[in-house]
Amino acid sequence: SEYFTEKSKDNNIKFINLQHVFESDFSKNKKEFNFPSDYHWNEYGHYIVANQIEKSNFLILQDYRYDTDPLRVLYSLFHILEIRQ
Repeated sequence: SEYFTEKSKDNNIKFINLQHVFESDFSKNKKEFNFPSDYHWNEYGHYIVANQIEKSNFLILQDYRYDTDPLRVLYSLFHILEIRQ
């Protein structure tokens, strides 16, 4: 998570660190955000992520149509949800 945060800052790419969001939410609400059998998000986890994307205005501030570097676009989209493992 720290690696991606630093790389995003270095490349001027907006990044949502969901690790802190999930930890904070669980501490407050004690609701599981993933399925018990694996680490895929459940309905509540998807709600948390969608809420963070909406709060961030990420989809409004980033306009990929004008970016000509496909790797940068892919990297940015990949980190909208901070996909790991």
